[in-house]
Order: sequence, then structure tokens, then C-alpha cells
Amino acid sequence: MTRKFNESLDFVAKFYREGAFKENLNFITHSRYSWLRRNIAAASVAAIVLAASAAIYLYLSPAIPQPSATQPTETTVKTPVMTAETPQRLEFDDMPLSMVVKEIEKAYNVKISGLPADSDIHLTLSYEGNAYELIDTINQILDTNLKVEQNNQVEQ
Repeated sequence: MTRKFNESLDFVAKFYREGAFKENLNFITHSRYSWLRRNIAAASVAAIVLAASAAIYLYLSPAIPQPSATQPTETTVKTPVMTAETPQRLEFDDMPLSMVVKEIEKAYNVKISGLPADSDIHLTLSYEGNAYELIDTINQILDTNLKVEQNNQVEQ
């Protein structure tokens, strides 16, 4: 038994560290910090490997061909031609009648005639429909005589 005790004593004396057996330090606290360090190291290595693999992929992958200025593009967007019959939604908020007429002409690609010259009429309206119905509605509300002109013909 003495031999076993002496071997244990020699082991402790050989590997003793200052402060290793303090009462306020416990094994779990040391274990938690060691796992934390390992997790941080593993996450750092994973981030480095991910960044390196992305860089290698981008470097080794074939370049995506870009269309040149002389090549025609394959997709072209055709804007629909607005006519007086095309329903649209327009909103006017206390806008002078002359500005309303200009907005209608621009939106429907038409010409509006019959605008009173000395009118100081303002209009607030939210409308969805074609140009003919909109002008009819404005004529009924404001008691005006506006007319829609399209293709050099006067229509109402």
C-alpha cells in the first residue's frame, strides 16, 4: 500500500499546478469554457472553409456571358397602345379642369375639345373606365360640354 501511495504522491507532485485545487473553481466552469473555445474554433474553421470554397467556385466556374452592345436582346417589352376604349384608373385631387383634361389626353392618347376658357373649376375624382365614359361623367358632374377626339373624328 505504501508503494501505491508513493506513486500517487509522485504523480501529484510532478503535475501539480498553482491554484489547480482552489475551492471556488469547479470542474463544470472549466468544462464550459473549454467547450466554448472549441465551438468558436469550429465555427471559425467552418467560415474559412465556406469562404474558400465560394472563392474557388467563383474562380473556377465558367464566366456567364454578358450580352454585348451589338447583340440584340432576346426579350423586348411591348408597351400596349392606349386608346380611348382602353379602361384605365385615374385619380384627380382638387385639380383644375385644364390639368384634368391634359392628364386624360396623355393617359388615353386622345384630344379633348370643348374646354371652357374662363373656367376656374377644380375636380376631385377617382375613376376607372374608358375615355368616353370618363368625359360623360365629367360632363354630368360639372355641366360642361367636353368631347373626345380620336383619329381626327369627334366622338362622345
